[in-house]
Amino acid sequence: FEEDELKARKELYRATVPEGAYVLTGAADLQDDRIEVECVGWGLEGERWSIDYQRLMGSPAQQDVWGALDAWIDKTFVHEHGIDLKMKIVTVDTGGHHTTEAYKFIAKRQNKGVRAVKGSSIPGARLVSIGTKDKLTRVQLFIVGTDTAKDTLFANLKIKDPGPGYYHFPDHTDYDDEYFAQLTGEEKRDKVIKGIVKGHQYVKTRRRNEVLDLAVYNLASYYLLKPDMNKIAAGWEAYVAKQIGIQT
Repeated sequence: FEEDELKARKELYRATVPEGAYVLTGAADLQDDRIEVECVGWGLEGERWSIDYQRLMGSPAQQDVWGALDAWIDKTFVHEHGIDLKMKIVTVDTGGHHTTEAYKFIAKRQNKGVRAVKGSSIPGARLVSIGTKDKLTRVQLFIVGTDTAKDTLFANLKIKDPGPGYYHFPDHTDYDDEYFAQLTGEEKRDKVIKGIVKGHQYVKTRRRNEVLDLAVYNLASYYLLKPDMNKIAAGWEAYVAKQIGIQT
């Protein structure tokens, strides 16, 4: 698939969170001059809707950008059926240059579903596994098998028809050329050692790929949350049926 193909799939949602999306997750990726964030809505069988993507500008070495992240975590998003939804879980990448600040932030917000993650590119690694606890804050770290997550993600991005595994994108100005270029900014290549193919590895095809990292961490958020989607969907259907009954 190409980035232009994905951009051409942008659609006008009937609400911030469209029908079919039942659970919201979030992810935050730390850079030296900003924190990038994305909220994803999940439906049945891995179908997902990107809901909100933002670049929160400011160095994570300062408090201002952490305040912006805190406000974003507390955001509510209006569902097509009129219900205000919040993210059930938000994973924050701790693997950059601001690990200490990240752990301090997470430690005070675990009751909001904020979790510490760090990527690992070990081939065949589980999508999410338990790491060590931070000695100072006692925050539990979760290790994300990034190659495993990317295998799932890129396979899903190739799906062209809405339904299981399909990835929806909103017709919004934040979802610009750069967003889709970053999402598709890696490719899987043979790993060759002394002329012999020893498995595969993901290689950057451009300098920036934060959007891809956010997609990986949102997938990890979903796996950490482990929602019973069939039960949740049945609850939504019962609610909608009741509302229709009231209105008629």
